[in-house]
Amino acid sequence: MYKIRTKDKVIIPIDMNVIERCTLLQLIIKNTIVEEYIDIYVDSSIFKIIIDFMNKNKSMLCEPYDSLEILFLREDEDFIRNYSTDIIIQIINGCNYLQYFFMMEVGCKCLADRLKNTDAGRYVDVGKEVKEDEEFDWISSSYSDDF
Repeated sequence: MYKIRTKDKVIIPIDMNVIERCTLLQLIIKNTIVEEYIDIYVDSSIFKIIIDFMNKNKSMLCEPYDSLEILFLREDEDFIRNYSTDIIIQIINGCNYLQYFFMMEVGCKCLADRLKNTDAGRYVDVGKEVKEDEEFDWISSSYSDDF
Protein backbone atom coordinates (compact mmCIF):
# COMPACT_ATOMS: atom_id res chain seq x y z
CA MET A 1 0.00 0.00 0.00
CA TYR A 2 1.22 3.47 -0.89
CA LYS A 3 0.35 6.90 0.47
CA ILE A 4 -0.52 9.88 -1.69
CA ARG A 5 -0.10 13.47 -0.52
CA THR A 6 -2.47 15.73 -2.40
CA LYS A 7 -2.05 19.37 -3.38
CA ASP A 8 -3.83 20.45 -0.19
CA LYS A 9 -1.43 18.28 1.90
CA VAL A 10 -3.95 15.52 2.75
CA ILE A 11 -2.39 12.05 2.90
CA ILE A 12 -4.54 9.29 1.41
CA PRO A 13 -3.59 5.60 1.46
CA ILE A 14 -4.17 3.84 -1.87
CA ASP A 15 -3.98 0.24 -3.01
CA MET A 16 -2.64 -1.29 -6.21
CA ASN A 17 -6.08 -0.94 -7.86
CA VAL A 18 -5.54 2.83 -8.03
CA ILE A 19 -1.91 2.57 -9.13
CA GLU A 20 -2.74 0.14 -11.94
CA ARG A 21 -5.12 2.68 -13.50
CA CYS A 22 -2.98 5.81 -13.21
CA THR A 23 -0.03 5.85 -15.58
CA LEU A 24 1.62 8.70 -13.66
CA LEU A 25 1.62 6.74 -10.39
CA GLN A 26 2.90 3.62 -12.17
CA LEU A 27 5.81 5.57 -13.61
CA ILE A 28 6.67 7.22 -10.29
CA ILE A 29 6.71 3.87 -8.48
CA LYS A 30 8.67 2.19 -11.26
CA ASN A 31 11.30 4.90 -11.66
CA THR A 32 11.78 6.30 -8.15
CA ILE A 33 12.10 5.15 -4.58
CA VAL A 34 9.00 6.09 -2.61
CA GLU A 35 10.05 6.61 0.99
CA GLU A 36 7.00 8.15 2.60
CA TYR A 37 4.37 9.25 0.12
CA ILE A 38 3.86 10.35 -3.46
CA ASP A 39 3.07 14.03 -3.98
CA ILE A 40 0.43 14.79 -6.59
CA TYR A 41 -0.94 18.08 -7.87
CA VAL A 42 -4.63 17.21 -7.37
CA ASP A 43 -6.87 18.37 -4.50
CA SER A 44 -7.91 15.68 -2.02
CA SER A 45 -11.63 16.20 -2.72
CA ILE A 46 -11.11 15.53 -6.44
CA PHE A 47 -8.72 12.63 -5.82
CA LYS A 48 -11.31 10.99 -3.55
CA ILE A 49 -13.93 11.30 -6.31
CA ILE A 50 -11.51 9.67 -8.76
CA ILE A 51 -10.81 6.81 -6.32
CA ASP A 52 -14.55 6.34 -5.72
CA PHE A 53 -15.09 6.06 -9.49
CA MET A 54 -12.26 3.52 -9.75
CA ASN A 55 -13.87 1.40 -7.04
CA LYS A 56 -17.16 1.33 -8.98
CA ASN A 57 -15.69 0.89 -12.45
CA LYS A 58 -12.97 -1.50 -13.55
CA SER A 59 -12.70 -0.35 -17.19
CA MET A 60 -9.40 0.81 -18.63
CA LEU A 61 -8.36 2.16 -22.01
CA CYS A 62 -5.47 0.76 -23.99
CA GLU A 63 -3.33 3.34 -25.72
CA PRO A 64 -3.61 4.49 -28.38
CA TYR A 65 -7.38 4.79 -28.42
CA ASP A 66 -9.95 6.70 -30.44
CA SER A 67 -12.19 8.84 -28.23
CA LEU A 68 -15.02 8.59 -30.73
CA GLU A 69 -15.13 4.79 -30.52
CA ILE A 70 -15.41 4.46 -26.73
CA LEU A 71 -18.72 3.17 -25.38
CA PHE A 72 -19.61 4.15 -21.83
CA LEU A 73 -22.04 2.54 -19.44
CA ARG A 74 -24.91 4.70 -18.30
CA GLU A 75 -23.72 4.25 -14.69
CA ASP A 76 -20.35 5.77 -15.60
CA GLU A 77 -21.96 8.84 -17.10
CA ASP A 78 -24.46 9.14 -14.24
CA PHE A 79 -21.61 9.09 -11.72
CA ILE A 80 -20.01 12.12 -13.37
CA ARG A 81 -23.25 13.97 -14.16
CA ASN A 82 -24.05 14.21 -10.45
CA TYR A 83 -21.33 16.85 -10.07
CA SER A 84 -21.36 20.53 -10.96
CA THR A 85 -19.71 21.69 -14.16
CA ASP A 86 -16.81 23.23 -12.22
CA ILE A 87 -16.17 19.93 -10.40
CA ILE A 88 -16.38 17.97 -13.67
CA ILE A 89 -13.70 20.24 -15.12
CA GLN A 90 -11.51 19.62 -12.06
CA ILE A 91 -12.10 15.86 -12.37
CA ILE A 92 -11.08 15.94 -16.03
CA ASN A 93 -7.94 17.93 -15.16
CA GLY A 94 -7.09 15.56 -12.31
CA CYS A 95 -7.56 12.49 -14.49
CA ASN A 96 -5.46 14.03 -17.24
CA TYR A 97 -2.69 14.80 -14.72
CA LEU A 98 -2.84 11.27 -13.27
CA GLN A 99 -3.15 9.82 -16.78
CA TYR A 100 -6.33 7.95 -15.87
CA PHE A 101 -7.85 8.27 -19.32
CA PHE A 102 -11.07 6.28 -18.96
CA MET A 103 -12.61 8.62 -16.38
CA MET A 104 -11.19 11.62 -18.22
CA GLU A 105 -13.03 10.55 -21.39
CA VAL A 106 -16.28 9.94 -19.48
CA GLY A 107 -15.91 13.38 -17.94
CA CYS A 108 -15.25 15.01 -21.31
CA LYS A 109 -18.35 13.38 -22.80
CA CYS A 110 -20.53 14.49 -19.88
CA LEU A 111 -19.09 18.00 -20.01
CA ALA A 112 -19.67 18.25 -23.77
CA ASP A 113 -23.26 17.05 -23.36
CA ARG A 114 -23.85 19.60 -20.61
CA LEU A 115 -22.35 22.51 -22.54
CA LYS A 116 -24.09 21.82 -25.86
CA ASN A 117 -26.87 24.32 -25.27
CA THR A 118 -25.23 26.74 -22.85
CA ASP A 119 -22.90 29.71 -22.91
CA ALA A 120 -19.64 27.85 -22.39
CA GLY A 121 -17.62 31.07 -22.43
CA ARG A 122 -17.92 31.48 -18.68
CA TYR A 123 -15.85 28.31 -18.22
CA VAL A 124 -12.88 29.55 -20.20
CA ASP A 125 -9.78 29.74 -17.97
CA VAL A 126 -11.49 27.99 -15.03
CA GLY A 127 -8.74 27.20 -12.56
CA LYS A 128 -6.18 29.40 -14.29
CA GLU A 129 -3.97 30.60 -11.46
CA VAL A 130 -1.50 32.82 -13.30
CA LYS A 131 -2.55 35.84 -15.30
CA GLU A 132 -0.86 36.04 -18.67
CA ASP A 133 0.80 39.38 -17.93
CA GLU A 134 2.22 38.00 -14.66
CA GLU A 135 3.42 34.85 -16.37
CA PHE A 136 5.89 36.79 -18.50
CA ASP A 137 7.14 39.29 -15.87
CA TRP A 138 10.55 37.65 -15.91
CA ILE A 139 11.19 38.91 -19.45
CA SER A 140 10.26 42.53 -18.74
CA SER A 141 12.89 45.18 -19.47
CA SER A 142 13.45 46.05 -15.79
CA TYR A 143 14.05 42.42 -14.92
CA SER A 144 16.56 41.89 -17.73
CA ASP A 145 18.97 44.47 -16.21
CA ASP A 146 20.04 41.81 -13.71
CA PHE A 147 21.66 39.73 -16.47
